[in-house]
Amino acid sequence: LQATWFFAWFSLDQRRIEAKRDGAFPCYVHQNYTPNEISQKNYLQTMMKSLANLIMKPVVKIGLILGTLGLLGVSIWGNIELRQEFNPIWFLPPDSYLAQWHQFNEKFYPTSGEKVNVFMGDLQLPTELYKLDAMHKELADQTDIITSVHSWYTGFCDYMDKNFPNDGAVMNMTEDVFSTRLTQYLYSPHGSQFRFLFTFDSAIECGKPAP
Repeated sequence: LQATWFFAWFSLDQRRIEAKRDGAFPCYVHQNYTPNEISQKNYLQTMMKSLANLIMKPVVKIGLILGTLGLLGVSIWGNIELRQEFNPIWFLPPDSYLAQWHQFNEKFYPTSGEKVNVFMGDLQLPTELYKLDAMHKELADQTDIITSVHSWYTGFCDYMDKNFPNDGAVMNMTEDVFSTRLTQYLYSPHGSQFRFLFTFDSAIECGKPAP
């Protein structure tokens, strides 16, 4: 289509020239037309010849080589730093429920969620450890809203299994044994992070049962 359109207008313009019609006003026919001197000069050829003579100079050659190498380096660096991203959410209609859900999820929950601390009181330990165990299991099962559970209780159970396997199950410990092991755990490298989360009747001391 472009070639046909171009040659059609080119043919009409050639007819205009042969008929000596004016370029701006085709209705006007020139009788004794003499071309303008300026129109007979090939300025493009003159400019290209001057540019060719300039390029042949050694200094210009060196400059062109350095410029080419510089552009090549910038192009390589730009391609290395080029980042490609694809997000299927972009193809969802903006007013759809799914697109709005992702929009609000990124706005109000930009990370994997918020850290939540759960504190419990008035527990008779170790007799009510089963309550802690049940709560931890229930929280761990809610994988749709909870990513992980980080608790002193699970760490204490692992600590007992690793260091004091002969003491038996945590649920079956006596109060004296539990108080002693709890102090040892809270002063251990892993359990020390939980020490200041406990509220005791008096200050806890290393080597003594938890008050």
